[in-house]
Amino acid sequence: MNKSQKTAQRIALVLIFSLLAALTPVFFGSEMTVYAADSDFEITNGVVENYSGKGGKITVPSKATAIGDEAFYGCGNITSITIPSSVKTIGQRARSTAARA
Repeated sequence: MNKSQKTAQRIALVLIFSLLAALTPVFFGSEMTVYAADSDFEITNGVVENYSGKGGKITVPSKATAIGDEAFYGCGNITSITIPSSVKTIGQRARSTAARA
């Protein structure tokens, strides 16, 4: 087997294992953890102003120093929020699940 064939085989194995890992919660019914990307958060001057991710268990980025009013308003798909110690204040209705008008 030449070098390019070995590389192709390794890539195929990585893709297969990635697919299996992604489908495991579907087949076994376990809760899936969704990791929020920093790009899912609108942060201005350290204040989280909005979250636009898919929800699940999320962690506020450590660059945040505050969570603004209604930052997660209407995000009923969030199951838990981990807030880093860098966050010193949390605004009003930051976690309300009511839809925005």
